[in-house]
Amino acid sequence: MNQEKSKKKIKIEKADIAIFLILFIILVGALLSFFPGILTSDNVDQISQAENNNYFNAHPILHTFFIGTLTQLGGIWIPALIQIIIFALSWTYVCKLLRKINNSKKNAILQIIVTCIIAIMPLNFMYSITIWKDIIYSYSFLILLGLLYFGIKKEYRYTTSQIIIYSLACVTIMKFRHNGVPIGFIMFVIAVALNIFKVRKLKDTLKFVVSFISIFIVMTIPSWCVNVVKDSGGASGALTSTEVYCMGGLLNEDINLEPEEREFLDTIMDVDLWKESYSPYNGSPILFNNQYHGSVLDDKANKSKFDGIFKKYAKQKPQTIIKHFLSVNSIWWSIPEQYGMHSVVLSNSWVSEMSDGRYDNCPIWEYGNEKLINYIDKTMRNKFLYEFNYRPATAILISLICVVVICCKEKKKMYLVILLPMLLNIGTYVFLISSQDQRYFYPCFMTEYISVIALGASFINDKKNINKKKELKTNKNDTKTLVIIPAYNEKESIKRVVNSVYAQNIKNCDVLVVNDGSKDSTYNEAKKTKARVIDAPNNLGIGGAVQTGYLYAKKYGYDIKKCINACRWHGLTIKGYSFDLQLASYILNPLSLITLAIVSPLINSIITGMPQVPILYFLIFEGFTFSVLISLLKNKFSFCILAPLSFIIARLSSILLVFLLKSNIEIWFNGFIKGYKGIIVNSLFAILIYLIFKDKRN
Repeated sequence: MNQEKSKKKIKIEKADIAIFLILFIILVGALLSFFPGILTSDNVDQISQAENNNYFNAHPILHTFFIGTLTQLGGIWIPALIQIIIFALSWTYVCKLLRKINNSKKNAILQIIVTCIIAIMPLNFMYSITIWKDIIYSYSFLILLGLLYFGIKKEYRYTTSQIIIYSLACVTIMKFRHNGVPIGFIMFVIAVALNIFKVRKLKDTLKFVVSFISIFIVMTIPSWCVNVVKDSGGASGALTSTEVYCMGGLLNEDINLEPEEREFLDTIMDVDLWKESYSPYNGSPILFNNQYHGSVLDDKANKSKFDGIFKKYAKQKPQTIIKHFLSVNSIWWSIPEQYGMHSVVLSNSWVSEMSDGRYDNCPIWEYGNEKLINYIDKTMRNKFLYEFNYRPATAILISLICVVVICCKEKKKMYLVILLPMLLNIGTYVFLISSQDQRYFYPCFMTEYISVIALGASFINDKKNINKKKELKTNKNDTKTLVIIPAYNEKESIKRVVNSVYAQNIKNCDVLVVNDGSKDSTYNEAKKTKARVIDAPNNLGIGGAVQTGYLYAKKYGYDIKKCINACRWHGLTIKGYSFDLQLASYILNPLSLITLAIVSPLINSIITGMPQVPILYFLIFEGFTFSVLISLLKNKFSFCILAPLSFIIARLSSILLVFLLKSNIEIWFNGFIKGYKGIIVNSLFAILIYLIFKDKRN
């Protein structure tokens, strides 16, 4: 036992160390070869903003603050090194999650092999040292996808640390790229919804919400502490550039421009030059042309006029628009790609002038610099290696195939959710770029890597888990079950309840009646049955009686312990949904009906502001309908589903009764159906009933 406990305490395994070191060493080698890291004009601008404390929204404030602050501390190599550490830790963590599902040696070996391949792919080791906002953004996808797969496999049961890390990934996605805001929020909502409807633990839901809000606030603090200058750029400016670029494709379709329209477009850029400069793979020849006068569109009237012209011809030639975006985004297998697309940056020479040579590359490992440049050049010139290493379409296709195979293998469609973050990234960014650039779709590659190791793990047999399952199957027939019945003054019903349990003919099942200090002959009536009876000297209460039963079960080695109510029960069914059905005894209790009839109109009155006394009898009818539905459908559904379902049907029935009797129709209709407040009330009641009964099924 002590050895087992000590093993559980050891969290870092040899495979973890190997995976982390493989990535870390190779990526640090790349950093030394391209020291102090790779920069673009965007990064130089961001560092300048941080130094002058004038932050613009064109780039996410948090990323500008991140690289600007770290660069001031010691140089641009610090954010590059941190990116390497984040990637290595993220990938190691994801691999560890998957080994919790399949901890076989073969799976660990597979992960190490895949890690080696990932580490030597130029896209990965060069992006790890390139200070783009898209990089940490994509690494967050890696963690998110790993936890998604793990959650689906483990029926969405996360530990507290996993919940915090999931929330951290969602918030990072939201904070490190403008289009990440809806993606991170949607994935967070999905996690919370799955937790509510699958796990049904209110504490876990609160952990998700609290951790998400806390991390969001912490990551927002930098934007509160710096001077943020309002900027007209950002997503709107990018969208304008995209329209201008896409207009070049429409002009090449020989559309019939009206003289007035051509004259206006000529003020932006000569139409003939516009047509000649258009490339379906790169917008730079248009957007960075000296003859392009983008300032014309700064005027709202001109911008509105251009939008009208663009939309007019886009509707006439929708196929041109579709072809344009498929080409420029490189996300469709059949679209040929142009060599020399924006793949990786190999030198800071192109930003040397604007930074006065401040960030020029000074390789510490010159031999590595020479070899890696040659290696990258070969991979880009070789058609197969090029498509495998750099093409987002390849990553999308491999991800799709792997996930579909996993769904078929595991017989679970929910694994398709793994593709959702990637698709959301494509959908939210696809209309905002003006050149083929893998960094925008780097999350597609993260999805590919996760899908590959997940597929491998699903096909590798874990002998330990297989043996455990065999042991469970072998011992299943030997399990002992104890049904605990706490009883207080139940002389009339106790025999009937005990006999209904034995009537189920459950193998190795015993019944224990705990007579909780009854003042009537409950004890004597229970002794007349086959049940075992404990007579408490005084009234312990329902909690004490149940605990007495559980202590008895523990002492005598029962494997399954179930507790049912002794009062007002007929036709008890234990098989199927086990002991969920005891709840009807609470619902059929007159006190419960009175509570429903009084509390419901009171809360409705407070929230909706509608008078409730005249329609009290409708709510009483609703309570009885609720009880009858539970009684009729108890063998069909689990109570966590049946309770809110019955409530909704009962509410609709009472509304129907109102219409039939033509009584208070307008008040009821406005309060419960038409108004948004009524929708909120109904939703709150359904959720309340669900939360009350969700844990009663055991």
